[in-house]
Amino acid sequence: PFVDGNGRSTRLLAELVFVAAQDGPDLWTYDWDVDKTAYIHALRQYDVAREVSHFVRLVPILPLD
Repeated sequence: PFVDGNGRSTRLLAELVFVAAQDGPDLWTYDWDVDKTAYIHALRQYDVAREVSHFVRLVPILPLD
């Protein structure tokens, strides 16, 4: 919905869903500090194959402090 910022909005929503779906005393968050070129490449690979494994390997998770 934005000229710029769709990625930020999507990452925020992904983060909210991920944290809300967790059950237990320890919470995890995505580490979005990834190489932008690799991130765009993973998006393009997903568009072609509809396979999320590229993101699973690219975007690690960290304990939520």
